[in-house]
Amino acid sequence: MIFDHPITLSALFIAAPLAVMPLLDKNARMDMVDLYEANITATVGNRYGGISELTMLSDTLIAVNLTESSTMEIRLTADSLIEVKHNVAAKKVNTKVRYYDLNWSEIKN
Repeated sequence: MIFDHPITLSALFIAAPLAVMPLLDKNARMDMVDLYEANITATVGNRYGGISELTMLSDTLIAVNLTESSTMEIRLTADSLIEVKHNVAAKKVNTKVRYYDLNWSEIKN
């Protein structure tokens, strides 16, 4: 992925592949960012028929309520990696953290 402007977390969020965010296609993510930046509740329909909401958008953090029981946080680390934390709450919270390069290729530990 080649950026002709400074890399922002919102641009990375929009560019994420469906393999990383299967509930939200690119258009839904673009709509969420536009709504949030317009100070409008940033809810969109997701690919499974539910509602997802962008709850935080800053230079350092994006937070999304994907469903009633799952959330995602995205951060850009100091060493230019994308950190994606996915939380699913059932009887207890299950958290998966994955790291990607700026082209959204997963960094395996």
